[in-house]
Formats: sequence, C-alpha cells, structure tokens
Amino acid sequence: MRQILSLLTTGLFVATWMLGATPVEAAFPERLVRVIVVVAAGGSTDATCRIVAHKLSERWGQPVIIENRPGANGAIGREVVAAAQPNGYTLYCDSGSFTVEAAKSEDYDPLKHFAPISRVASQPRILVSNPKNTPFRDIQGMLAYAKANPTKLNIGHGGTGSDSFFASVYLMNETGIQLTPIGFSEGSSRSATALLGGEIELAWTTVAAAAPLVQSGQMLILGAGSLKRFPQLPDVPTI
Repeated sequence: MRQILSLLTTGLFVATWMLGATPVEAAFPERLVRVIVVVAAGGSTDATCRIVAHKLSERWGQPVIIENRPGANGAIGREVVAAAQPNGYTLYCDSGSFTVEAAKSEDYDPLKHFAPISRVASQPRILVSNPKNTPFRDIQGMLAYAKANPTKLNIGHGGTGSDSFFASVYLMNETGIQLTPIGFSEGSSRSATALLGGEIELAWTTVAAAAPLVQSGQMLILGAGSLKRFPQLPDVPTI
C-alpha cells in the first residue's frame, strides 16, 4: 500500500543546476530569474510553480518568470536547465517524475547536476473517467467492466516513466485487468483534454486539475491514490 502511495503522490520541487565550482553571485538576485516548468500551462504543476515564482518575485524584488518547456517526459526542459550557467538564475520546477526520468539521461547526472531546494506541495493522484463515455460510476464498476472487456479501456498517463505511468501498471498488476496506457507528456491538462474529447476513457490527474470539471459533471472521480481519504474529497474512496 505504501508503494502505491509514493507512486500516486505528486511532490513538486524547485531545483537549480549546480555543476562545477562557479560561485553564485554575491547579491543574488540582481536581475531576472527564470523557472523552467516541464509541462504545459494549465495543469496543477504549472499552477503551483507560478505561485512559487510570484512569491519569490515579491520577496526578491526581481522578476521571476515561468518558461513552459513541455515534451519528451520533461527531457526538453531539463536539457535547457542543464545547458544554463550554474549561477542560480535558472531554476527548475517539476513533479515527482523527475526522479525517474532524469535518472535515464546519458547527458547529466540528476544527483550531481541538480541541487534540490525544496518540496513545495503534494497531492494524491486521482483516477477519473468521462461519465458520458463510460457505463460505470465507481471503481468496482470500472474493474468489472475492464475484466469483461480486456484492453477496451484506454488510460491516460504522463508518459513512460512518469508516476502516473507506474500507477497504471501497478493498478493492472494488482487487479488483473488489462488497460491500454496512452502517454501525454505535456502534462495533466492535456490528459484531461483527451478524456473530455473521447480519446481515452480513464486518466490519472490531480485534484486541482480535475476540480472544475468534476463540479460541472464532465469528469467523474473513481478513486484517490492515497492511504487516507483526501480531506477535500471525503466521499471519494482510496485505491
């Protein structure tokens, strides 16, 4: 159970590339600071990073801007950070998938080339469906349907190696169902769009990204990937 908790909890952190012995400027920051975000604008990761950037700008008295560099499971954004000067003026904001994706790179070492600064937020991944395209209304109904219709359900995730990808694999292994994983490396906002457009029937997303769509009836929450029920969703069962 604790394994799936770690897979489904989105931990956001900011990091700056710190290779070599180049000293950080004494009066940091003296100019604009940019924060590379490896997902598209609109998702919960992007929103959280923007909140942090805004507060840093207020505290430092310097502009702190967000640069969205989505794609390739975050590799595009990480390459931008790795190529930047190690002076603290290029920060990096990502979800927990960094620990898996960066470790696969042959161009940099995530333990040597990135210096973690802080974990700023966490929330459980939630499994959602489009009630207009699916006959089930709860997790038990989904499992029964999936067992009766192998591979008929497509489940969206954040790309191979992401936490939501492993969550999909874990769910199938634990229940014996067969789903068809579909990757969307742009982030949870793209996965939600695909769900609403009928490209997929299931998706892993976040509470922040799903909330307005759930309230409008366009999206249904089947379960939360945590050991305890989420305070803001007391009626949603845990998976």
